[in-house]
Amino acid sequence: MTTSFKDFLDQRQYLHYQAGIFDLDNTLYAYAPCNQYAQKQLFERISLETGFPVSQIDTAYKTARTVVHNRLSGTAAMHSRFLYIQTMLESLHYKTMVDRTLQLHEFFWGCYFSKMKLFEWVLPLFNDMRAHEIKIAILTDLTAEVQFRKLQKLGILPFIEWVITSEEVGAEKPHQETIDICLKKLNKSPENLFFVGDDPKKDTVGEILGIQTILFNYRAEGS
Repeated sequence: MTTSFKDFLDQRQYLHYQAGIFDLDNTLYAYAPCNQYAQKQLFERISLETGFPVSQIDTAYKTARTVVHNRLSGTAAMHSRFLYIQTMLESLHYKTMVDRTLQLHEFFWGCYFSKMKLFEWVLPLFNDMRAHEIKIAILTDLTAEVQFRKLQKLGILPFIEWVITSEEVGAEKPHQETIDICLKKLNKSPENLFFVGDDPKKDTVGEILGIQTILFNYRAEGS
């Protein structure tokens, strides 16, 4: 059921479908540079304000992330930077710091959003799909509010018909319910859909139903 991403674009194979489902992170833009930059800025700000060395803050953040992942595994909240920051600050200061958590959470995402950039193929594809009345849906893990803000920052909201997040589903890809909700919202049969994503484990969730799957290698093909 898979086809190469290059062939899919070059041969305009997407024109054979009524709707396309796209992953967001590492499919429409590169996640790692944004996340690394935001973390670096966050750690340096905390270090400047508190005197803690960056290395200690880095360790506390990684530990907090592991704690949150273990506690909330399989849910959208396991990715919550808000919870990472709250837990990190609690480990450094031995109390919950409500104002600082809120401030640093906004600071982190402000830094992250400032580095986001669409891959070059996205707008030409979306424009062509819209011209041919092919609907576009986003199926993504993580919390709805953050993913909505990413889409807003990327400037692609006019193209998107539906957004489905793991938060609203209550489970992450490749849970069957994620693709079931896509089908319900799009109101299309599987053979009329295609799915573009970067993760061969998570983004092939629709294959069992007959949804055409196209894997995008953002490291090799992203630009």
